[in-house]
Amino acid sequence: LASLKLCQNPTLGDSAAEAFAKALAGKDCSVSQLDVSFCSLRAGCSQLLRSCTSLRQLRLFGNAAGPEVTEALGFAMEHGAIEDLDLSRCRLGASAGPGLADALRRGAAAETSLQELHLD
Repeated sequence: LASLKLCQNPTLGDSAAEAFAKALAGKDCSVSQLDVSFCSLRAGCSQLLRSCTSLRQLRLFGNAAGPEVTEALGFAMEHGAIEDLDLSRCRLGASAGPGLADALRRGAAAETSLQELHLD
């Protein structure tokens, strides 16, 4: 499985994201594209980010990503190869700023290949 598109499932929520994280966990995860836009995710997407380090494209558009998610992004950026990250309409407030800055710093230190970052 290389691409998983679950977008526009507002009833999906964190419990389903956690179940997907468990299913995708491990070194055999080959998902390189994950789209969970508009899935009513909050902290649940942090487990997804930690589970699958093969992600190259991640769409979190329209979810309420908070500090837990930006912390997990740091892990994903440091241990993965995310090239395209969409955090548009994630209601990232001031509390998420330091975590996002840290995630980008960790990604740069690990020489990841982030090419596109969407924060609209």
